[in-house]
Amino acid sequence: MDADGGNVTNITNDFFNNSSPFWSPDGEKIAFASEREGNWDIYIMDVNGNNAERLISNPASDTAPAWSPDSHLHSSRNEEIYIMNIDGSGRINLTNNLGAIYTRTRKEQQKA
Repeated sequence: MDADGGNVTNITNDFFNNSSPFWSPDGEKIAFASEREGNWDIYIMDVNGNNAERLISNPASDTAPAWSPDSHLHSSRNEEIYIMNIDGSGRINLTNNLGAIYTRTRKEQQKA
């Protein structure tokens, strides 16, 4: 898309749910969340839409990708924040949020 909002191009031209696009600091890649494999995972692709690659394969939903200035990726899973290398390796939980466990437990209790 041009700076004025014109010349819009669909770069994920598919029937999957795709969300949360985030440009890499060098402008070469876009990280995004997609439901391509049946649940939300983190992908990266070239800015022209080519070479989409899933970085995380996990039954839990992974969403909200963001790039750090040093080109690491951050994402969210079950109300936790993770950081990883651009190839998906070295994933580390940054928050270890016990509140997320409480929130999930409360939601499960409310369903019962």
